[in-house]
Amino acid sequence: MPSAADDCLILYTSGTTGQPKGAVSTHANVIVQNVEHHVAAWGIGEHDRFLATTPLAHRAGIGRLVNALGLGGTLVLMEKFDAAEALAVIERERVTVAGLPPTVIRMMLPAIKADPAKCASLRRVIVSTEAFPAHLVREVSQLLPHTQFYGVYGMSEAAVSCASLAEQLARPGTVGRPLPGVEVKIADGELMVRGRDAVMKGYFNRPLANAEAFRDGWFRTGDLARQDAEG
Repeated sequence: MPSAADDCLILYTSGTTGQPKGAVSTHANVIVQNVEHHVAAWGIGEHDRFLATTPLAHRAGIGRLVNALGLGGTLVLMEKFDAAEALAVIERERVTVAGLPPTVIRMMLPAIKADPAKCASLRRVIVSTEAFPAHLVREVSQLLPHTQFYGVYGMSEAAVSCASLAEQLARPGTVGRPLPGVEVKIADGELMVRGRDAVMKGYFNRPLANAEAFRDGWFRTGDLARQDAEG
């Protein structure tokens, strides 16, 4: 009988090596990271309408897919991204939650400036895949004051943290605090993470990579970080 610990998904990532590695997620990984964590961090639910602007082979695309499937919401897919069309889709489909990387937001900015009302339904924007520049945070949040922008830090291998709009404005460049149930520590400057189903099962058929990636139950992100007194 299938169990939560069974393999569910392999997401390929080059990470810091440049060589693609398959990050194996269990069923529990997928549900905890994309439903449990996101409900707690963003307040999303069954009545939301989720827009995926990135390919479903990417973690961000999988996030919106599982948000919708796991909560019983509505998933809206774009066959190919186009900035003007994305705004039209948001208005037409009454999208309430969208995953928009900073590059995508920059591309959409002229159209948003021309008619912010097209985003009237949008209550949550999930910003991931790259750093969310402070000037862009300020500009787009002023154009869409009714929308909450969440900066998310994670990777194909692990879910890590989330920063609210207020936290991003108060601490430019922050990746926020760890998601519920996620533990982090910094060892020699490197961010390490663990937590119930927050980290992948391991790399597919890569025993040497797994031996390097895990240390005493902690996953080594390979990223440098610092943590302030407020976490």
